[in-house]
Amino acid sequence: MIKVQWETYAKTWSMDGAARDVALCALAAKNMTYTAPNINVVGRAVFSAYIAQFQKNIPDGILELLRSNLIMARLCRIGSFVRKAAA
Repeated sequence: MIKVQWETYAKTWSMDGAARDVALCALAAKNMTYTAPNINVVGRAVFSAYIAQFQKNIPDGILELLRSNLIMARLCRIGSFVRKAAA
């Protein structure tokens, strides 16, 4: 269940506003807090606006889950990195 929620959360970083708001309603409380380096956002609507600003600042940006079992993720631009093939 947690993995599905994390995958849905990651997708919200690429969704349009209406779809993102619906998804965030299912994932977070109205008075949620989002904290990251240099930012502290309180409220689901404010967080949605923060994601919208991210989308403006980094077109084609995504939130990529690196290891959902450890809740590790990174924000990046599509095509901004290359993965090495497994040996």
